[in-house]
Amino acid sequence: MTAFALLAAALYAISTPFSKLMLNEVSEVMMAALLYLGAARTSTYYAAAPFIGSAISLVIFRTVPSLAYLIALAIMIAGTYLSASDTKA
Repeated sequence: MTAFALLAAALYAISTPFSKLMLNEVSEVMMAALLYLGAARTSTYYAAAPFIGSAISLVIFRTVPSLAYLIALAIMIAGTYLSASDTKA
């Protein structure tokens, strides 16, 4: 049991400087979202970006989406909705 505690302490000591370096790269908006909403819900909202990009590209390039595209879009929308509507337990 003591060996596991020492291993955990060593891993924490090693990972702390790296996590501080990575957090310097995270924007204030992202940190606020992570703290306020939680990681799962924040990633769900950031997952909406492909929908926005896809809609803009359809308007700009004036293309008609294929059936496979529409099916994939429906699956992605359903997954995003389910993830966003999940309540905290």
